[in-house]
Amino acid sequence: MLAFAPLPMGCPSPGNKTLQMSPRIYVGAYSSDGDTNGIFYFAGQGYVVGGTWANPQTNQNIVMAASGIGSGTLDSIVNRDSSDTFDNNALNNWFSVYLGVGRYLIPSHYTFRQRSSGGDLMTLMKLQSSSDNLNWTDLTTADAPTQTADVFTSFSVAAQPNMYSYFRLIRTGPDTGASGFFCIGEWELYGTLFY
Repeated sequence: MLAFAPLPMGCPSPGNKTLQMSPRIYVGAYSSDGDTNGIFYFAGQGYVVGGTWANPQTNQNIVMAASGIGSGTLDSIVNRDSSDTFDNNALNNWFSVYLGVGRYLIPSHYTFRQRSSGGDLMTLMKLQSSSDNLNWTDLTTADAPTQTADVFTSFSVAAQPNMYSYFRLIRTGPDTGASGFFCIGEWELYGTLFY
């Protein structure tokens, strides 16, 4: 278990933990689908505004996971390009991200991009957060993305009193082909990052 010291006044606590020193703060404000303000984009810049971008999963600035992969790769979900990634058709299928040690986000929005090819498009999902990767909190419950291939949909997240290190998208409804796959083209998170 890590030792933590109190946060500065007004900073929320990540679960029952507080940060060791005064955190650096990045505000990733959503402005438009595919913008360069998101947390994954900032991670790809090495957590330096204006830094050279590289895939944040590939350079290990974030850690993506899935309930299973049927096609595609986890790094393609955050590669800033169209992708066609889907899971292995499991029950309660999901894609998740761990922001890393000492990184906590108060989320405000997220964007979801449908897979690049037509076919099985997502119809319903929700965003969850966690401080420990065991206990999950629903941040949204019935997000219905636009039913067009390779198109973004943005979703607002209600104001949160806490910040989290883990986030996941869970399929909560059938895809358009009723196959049971969770298909994804791209994902981005927005909000206030303490790092």
